[in-house]
Amino acid sequence: MFAKKKRVELVGSLEYPLAIGNAAFIKEAAGLRRTSTVQHFIQMPSGVIHIETKNTRYVLRPPEKAAAKGVRV
Repeated sequence: MFAKKKRVELVGSLEYPLAIGNAAFIKEAAGLRRTSTVQHFIQMPSGVIHIETKNTRYVLRPPEKAAAKGVRV
């Protein structure tokens, strides 16, 4: 049976372009986050990026989109 992946919602921006097979570097208010190897990603027209690694699914919202939605940065 497949284990359910952890979901992490972030507000920030990519430090480098995403590439499958490489880590993602995400700049947040608290510092820089490095993920494990990216398996899949998709960028939505709204600017939200969904990134999937082996154990985690990340939802990355740009700071200006998060502020408009009422999310604290």
